[in-house]
Amino acid sequence: MSLAATYPVAEPRGVITVPVEIDRATVAMVVDTGARRSVLASGAASRLGLVGSPWLGTLLAGVGGSGPVHRDALISRLAFADYATGPGSLAIGDMDPVPGSGPAAEGLLGEDVLHRFDLEFDLPHGQLRLYRVAGCGGRFLPWRTPYAAVPARLSWRRANLIVPVMLNGQPMQAVLDTGATGVIVGADAARRAGVTPAMLAADRPMKGRAAIGAGFTLVRHRFDALTVGPVQTGPTELFVLGRALDEGDMLLGLAWLRRQPVWISYATGQVFVALPHAGAAP
Repeated sequence: MSLAATYPVAEPRGVITVPVEIDRATVAMVVDTGARRSVLASGAASRLGLVGSPWLGTLLAGVGGSGPVHRDALISRLAFADYATGPGSLAIGDMDPVPGSGPAAEGLLGEDVLHRFDLEFDLPHGQLRLYRVAGCGGRFLPWRTPYAAVPARLSWRRANLIVPVMLNGQPMQAVLDTGATGVIVGADAARRAGVTPAMLAADRPMKGRAAIGAGFTLVRHRFDALTVGPVQTGPTELFVLGRALDEGDMLLGLAWLRRQPVWISYATGQVFVALPHAGAAP
């Protein structure tokens, strides 16, 4: 295991952005484990003078629905941390401004790039660390404090990283989505957790916003407990979407990752969580 890069993180209510080099220009992109493909905003593609592919196009979709199909952009190089590609193409999307405390985000850095690393989110100490991991097993983390392992899997279309959780004592499948600022529960999952339509009607509706697609409606509802591995949070207020999610029962966003250090290991198919009151990572 070797450290590939360290990035400072300052996102009290926003998302995590990192610098990515595209054709010798640096673009701030959101670290988004909920995105299968990396996406560059159409405005950034124009600013960089990228040419559209005559053969490839991508329909992008998220919590906010689908956006229009754009031709992929032809690029000569994408570089992030110690990883770089050769000539290829990059998906283009119409993106709304993404909230964050760093540079304005002009894209999403998705699983197609992120899976090449293990990701250590030490948000309590404002750092994101990337590691190259190979041939590791057991308790290989460099943490000096207790932690637990939670099994993780990529969805059948390699679109999302999914972990088992418990919501109000009911088993759920949660998409680990670092592109989401909060924790969002689908309508069907909320009902399984004992939340009735009458309960939701008593909650104040809110407008949500996604980087891609239209806005959406949700409510903030108080749940008894959210449990990931041995780590239980509750009672806690989570967002409930007015419909079922396209994949998984809920999105586990940055609001949960801020509570403790979390290590996402694509190499070993696990998520490691620092235990409560154990202090921070390394």
